[in-house]
Amino acid sequence: MLTKVLEWGRLMAYLEQSTRYIPYDNRLGGRYRYYRDPDILGSALGTRYVGDLDRLFDIYAEALPPMQEWYSGLLPYEYLLPSQIAIIVVMARVCVDFTRGTGFFVTPRRFFAIHWLYFGYFYLAVMVARYPIQMALHPESRWFGGTIPIFFHWVLAAFVIAVGLHHRLRLKSR
Repeated sequence: MLTKVLEWGRLMAYLEQSTRYIPYDNRLGGRYRYYRDPDILGSALGTRYVGDLDRLFDIYAEALPPMQEWYSGLLPYEYLLPSQIAIIVVMARVCVDFTRGTGFFVTPRRFFAIHWLYFGYFYLAVMVARYPIQMALHPESRWFGGTIPIFFHWVLAAFVIAVGLHHRLRLKSR
């Protein structure tokens, strides 16, 4: 909702409304939400065009997990969003430093070689253990249902470990 408030406060905002909250996997009035060019619809291939795109949207709707599976509920959303933004900012800074080959996160530091690396290992171990615990506590969920946040944590832990290993290898080569 905040994005809507911010968007409407800008000049000509009504022309650039956000589409991130529109469920494209739902049919509105029996039709999926994609552009139907009148010239294509009026051609000999118009029916095939609509049929093919409807099938693609059906595949998309079947493949996309429900929203509840993306959110674990462990952290209230008002705290989750700012923490995710902070993590993205830090990860972006790390990536920028590594791309440039210089900066705070590239310069070898003992903190990253020891504490950061062990934190990454611990973080990964906890998230790997969380998976069977999730399955034991919620056997009614599908095997991969509700585990999307866990897999994202595995990726974050791998990122932390990769940065820590970089520092450890650079310190050993000195």
